[in-house]
Amino acid sequence: MEHHPPKRSRLPPDARRWIRVGVFTGAILLGLPLFPMIWNALSGKFPVFCQMAAILLLPVGLLALIIGICKVAGKQNRSVGVLVALICVGFGILMHYATMTPLEQFHAVEYTILAALVYRAPAPGTGRRSRCRIALIYSFGMGILDEAIQYVLPNRVFDPRDIWLNWTAGGFGVLLSVLVLGRIRQSTGRWRPTRGGDDRYHRVGCPVHGIVSR
Repeated sequence: MEHHPPKRSRLPPDARRWIRVGVFTGAILLGLPLFPMIWNALSGKFPVFCQMAAILLLPVGLLALIIGICKVAGKQNRSVGVLVALICVGFGILMHYATMTPLEQFHAVEYTILAALVYRAPAPGTGRRSRCRIALIYSFGMGILDEAIQYVLPNRVFDPRDIWLNWTAGGFGVLLSVLVLGRIRQSTGRWRPTRGGDDRYHRVGCPVHGIVSR
């Protein structure tokens, strides 16, 4: 019986990551007119369920995030888990007082995920600072586009405050990405930044500095 080698994707990994960013961005924009209609329909039929969902959405989501990050980071990175938990609690308190509707909380979660996806999207060898800049600029631009679309939608309300709220959520996603991915890479010994700059990486244990990861 012949064994055929698995087919490899023709797209490089960074291209696939940018495709995920594009798909998730499209889902956010598509949800602008649809999500309020779905939420209002559910609220009319299941008011108690929707009230409980509105109360538990943020804390349960943050708890799941903390558990997931702690599992990924491993027992050797307990300090990261504690720091992530404190940051998540602070972010949860901020969102609790800054948001007024479940839609805004859900939107904040979307922008947290979006910023994390954008942070991971650039090609290997892109430095931490560059990734942060790309993710923050993308989140801010997306927030402006988001509110511009809401301005013309009859079932949404334009609010400049939401731009900064979404950008804050994006910054939260970037911060988590920096903490978790940076610590995981250091603990596994995969890649570390070179002394020559933030945009160059070399493999740990390699005697030649400045080798760009591929």
